[in-house]
Amino acid sequence: MEILAAIFVKYWEEVIVAVLLTATLPFIRRYVRRQRAMVLNIFKEREQLKEALRKAEEISQSERKAREELERKLEAETETRKKAQSEAENLRVSLDKERKVREEAERSCQAETDEKQKAQDEAKTLLAALGREQKAREEAENNLQAEADNTRKAQQEAENLRATLAQERKAREELARQCQAEADEKRKTQSEAERLRAELQQAQRVREQAEDKRKVQSNNEPVGAKAQYELGYQYYQTGKYQEALKWFRKSAEQGNAQAQYRLGIMYYYGIGVTQDKLQGMSWYRKAASSGHAEAQFRLQHA
Repeated sequence: MEILAAIFVKYWEEVIVAVLLTATLPFIRRYVRRQRAMVLNIFKEREQLKEALRKAEEISQSERKAREELERKLEAETETRKKAQSEAENLRVSLDKERKVREEAERSCQAETDEKQKAQDEAKTLLAALGREQKAREEAENNLQAEADNTRKAQQEAENLRATLAQERKAREELARQCQAEADEKRKTQSEAERLRAELQQAQRVREQAEDKRKVQSNNEPVGAKAQYELGYQYYQTGKYQEALKWFRKSAEQGNAQAQYRLGIMYYYGIGVTQDKLQGMSWYRKAASSGHAEAQFRLQHA
């Protein structure tokens, strides 16, 4: 009935035409047969369409499942991509940090290399200065040895004078005995004795002067800028910086460039004195103006 109702609803115009055209029943019959055949064809097509729709629905369901699976895969891939992007961002941040650390390390290494080169240059300069100071010390030792030799010679001369005086004393005693034996020669002997006493006194004065000179050489202050610097350097090597400062200053005030350079080092680095870089640089300039190579180098690299 539903099918007939559907057919009537769909083909009501044809039905009305059939009623109206009863006169043309044969034609209508033929028309009905044709329409029946068409309806059958329509039913067949409808069944085919339902089958096609069913298959399409199955295909659609398969496609929906495939699409849902694809969406899940896309979501998974999106999540994976987000994670990969996050990891890539973290890696970029880490790489930036590592790059900064490496740059900082390179700058530190470069600074250490520069400091090492400066230290090596300064060490070379100090070694050169030490070589010159060793030569100066050797020269001072040679001078001291020469002075010691002169002192020994003076002592030997004094011994010779004492021997001579002893001989003269014996001669004077012999003359005194001769004077006692010979009254006529007494006055001559006395005159000779006075002369010998005067010579003895003169010899004693010479010996005392030699002794005083030796004491002055051993106890009194050295004379001359070079000797004062050498004495100050001896104190400097033994760690007696106050004494070294005193003798370096005396020598520097007389224009000794080496003493001026040593005073500059002591003031600049605060060795045995309160550190005063300005005063140290002032002594460097004085030494450099006298042609001191190490002082000129320190002024250039200060």
